[in-house]
Amino acid sequence: ITLISLDEDYRKRVEPGAAPYEKRIAALKALHDKGCKTWVSIEPYPTPNLIEQNLIEILNTLSFVDKIIFGRTNYNKEVTAYSECKTFYNRQAEIVTNFCVEVGINCHIKTGTTIPISPVLQSTPAL
Repeated sequence: ITLISLDEDYRKRVEPGAAPYEKRIAALKALHDKGCKTWVSIEPYPTPNLIEQNLIEILNTLSFVDKIIFGRTNYNKEVTAYSECKTFYNRQAEIVTNFCVEVGINCHIKTGTTIPISPVLQSTPAL
């Protein structure tokens, strides 16, 4: 199951016709409670210029699953226009990883989600 937010207004904008988030979570929980291995894909996770949200709240809602897959939004000019895009996804991936370790959930961060940030070039003082 894919879950990128808990905000139904956002779902209606970006996933029109898809099942409401609450129903997705309930279906996932029912399967888990019956002994099925469950996982959720938190991707394409949006940047704050698309929607402000609390990733920890989403993760806590999903704390019963066996695996979480996390990935960035690709091929979206609004996301790449977000000036803190690299830092944002690096931090969100760290939050997901730490949460999964703490709760004991398998975790997979999709390739390309985290991006090394170039260090600021230090200028050498003129002699």
